[in-house]
Amino acid sequence: MTFSSPARRALTLSLIGATSLLAASAAQAEPLPSYDPAKADQITQPNITDLAPFDPELRRIWAQHIGFDAFNYAVAPALLYQQMYALAIDPADPQYVGFDRFNHGRDLARPGYAAFKSPNADTLYSNAWLDLTRGPVELDVPPTGSRYYTVNFQDFYGNASNISTRTHGNDGGRYWIATTTWQGDVPAGVTLFRVTTPYVWILMRVLVSSEKDVPKATALQDRFILKTLTPPTTPLAPGNVPKPDVDTPMGTLTILDWVERNVGHPIGEEAYLHQFERIGVGGPIPLSEIEKDPPIVAGLDQAFKESRLVARDVSRHSTPDVVNGWYLPIALARYGFNFVKRAGHHMIGTGPNVAEENFASVTNTDAAGVRLDGNTTRYTIRFDPPPPANYFWSVTAYNLSNRELIPNPTGRYLIGDRTKGLRTAKDGSVTIQIQADPPKDKSNWLPVAKEPFYLIMRNQGPKDEVLDGKWQPPGVEPVTAGKP
Repeated sequence: MTFSSPARRALTLSLIGATSLLAASAAQAEPLPSYDPAKADQITQPNITDLAPFDPELRRIWAQHIGFDAFNYAVAPALLYQQMYALAIDPADPQYVGFDRFNHGRDLARPGYAAFKSPNADTLYSNAWLDLTRGPVELDVPPTGSRYYTVNFQDFYGNASNISTRTHGNDGGRYWIATTTWQGDVPAGVTLFRVTTPYVWILMRVLVSSEKDVPKATALQDRFILKTLTPPTTPLAPGNVPKPDVDTPMGTLTILDWVERNVGHPIGEEAYLHQFERIGVGGPIPLSEIEKDPPIVAGLDQAFKESRLVARDVSRHSTPDVVNGWYLPIALARYGFNFVKRAGHHMIGTGPNVAEENFASVTNTDAAGVRLDGNTTRYTIRFDPPPPANYFWSVTAYNLSNRELIPNPTGRYLIGDRTKGLRTAKDGSVTIQIQADPPKDKSNWLPVAKEPFYLIMRNQGPKDEVLDGKWQPPGVEPVTAGKP
């Protein structure tokens, strides 16, 4: 049977349409649930390391691909290991206090703050690393009155949880911090708080209302107490753990290998991590053997460079959720299998909190997508209404070049609901002026430098209308030339 050209075209279009419908239907179908091979007859899972190609060039290509995934996965745990080494392992480091001890910051973050980038300018920070390998560590939280605080726990993969004003109130209490696998009896009057990894970082924040309030806040810091209940038999020390080398391929893989053997990983990531055994991570092949294989070393070197390029790019566009130029903190500090997102976030900085605790939005452009630059433009943000927060809100400016607070003659680094003399319009709106040169009325002035900058809007304890998107941040608007 033959078809005329019109008929042939009609049949072709019909088949294309049917194929498209089938493809769309398939695309919308949910993946089938996983199955357990152990429940089938005669099916077993071999526990052996996979093969690598024998041809040198193919081995280089293979190592480059495997290495890219490994280095991307390693960004968060390697950076957190570097911090743990400084604070809790190396006595020669200026930050060192050991495990289960607080290192309290006694001053508000200011330009040149060295601990990490993009810091709050209105909270005091305290750091501690807990060693839970032998059992729980006790945390005593004092009553904090009306003062906001959060004891933010970060596991070795950057996932966050909190004992805070939001989650546990301000009455204080005794808490045993333990892993999910610990089994034991908890004394009366003590609350068990479970975390995921046997080494966990605390980044504590205590709100400060002004410079005059700092002594009261520091006195409160000292009343947060950590108690080691069972000291480890072999404390970690520079001689028995890897060096904190996060800037080379082999240094990073050495750290990741230590993490897999001593910290573990979330259930469900076994297949992903199994492939790394062949490049010396978590398996029977030591990294010293990998270093003797030039094609693999060449592939890993290239993978390391490429993974960092991707992570840095993602760090500038770390979420698809953008409103009026602001990147919203969706899935921040809760990463699941989103390893690229996790790497990008940690290239910005370690220690982010979950959106329910701190809805921190970031922008480096105005509402039209033009880069913020204090050398060429003045800006305003009009909040109508201001950010709905249970505790406080603020907008802070940072230099884009070094991600630090911006020096200015007034010593003002943020504008927020606690800014002294903040002007509110009759309709309840608040307009912030953002510029390098002082305006006539400095009440709502947020100083910046004559160079590119970015803003972080923090909403501590966001209300429901923020979390469900009913309240959205307004765009940063350039000021028309000639206006004050």
